[in-house]
Amino acid sequence: MLEYARLDLLREVKLANGADAHTLVVMRPTAKQFSDMVIGDTVLERFDKFVSQCCKALNGTGELLDIRAAQLDGVDGGEVADIINEMREQAEKITAVEVGDGINEPLVYTLIHPLKLASAESGEGETVKQISFQARRLGEMSEYLDAANEPNEFPVFMRTFGTLLGTKLPMTDGIANALDFEDYLVIRRVVMGKLVRSRKRWKKT
Repeated sequence: MLEYARLDLLREVKLANGADAHTLVVMRPTAKQFSDMVIGDTVLERFDKFVSQCCKALNGTGELLDIRAAQLDGVDGGEVADIINEMREQAEKITAVEVGDGINEPLVYTLIHPLKLASAESGEGETVKQISFQARRLGEMSEYLDAANEPNEFPVFMRTFGTLLGTKLPMTDGIANALDFEDYLVIRRVVMGKLVRSRKRWKKT
């Protein structure tokens, strides 16, 4: 995982191994890690999904150690929440590179962060730079309709509508979940908006 930000903690955190951590390192979340923030009955549970998966505590030795949201001071937690909001705002400003409408011709989306994959056939790494999306008839997308607004909505959407370009590998939940959070948010905003959401084309008579 690549580093996204660092936060100097106002109140040090005592970790399970007895070490004192003074810095929080925030990693770039994957699509799965970012979407997991909606899972949980309480705000703390949802917030902890992000902290436990995407944050590491840094002690004086330079070792990155596991940390949970409940260990953070409230003010430091507010800073992490601000980092998450910045990620969302950052993705909102991105102009997607796409061609086609997905209806009459495939909609081809160029990934902001190309995804490196390992091929079971060749054993060599492959890099996916583009994903093609094609609209489906309602009868072909029943699994997605059942998954709408559920935690697994995004990977089901990707499997139902998306095809990897430049490789023979099929679209899988694992591949969809491994996308960078920016591609995840842009695809949700741009591509899903064109293929499964109302465009207000109807007129009341």
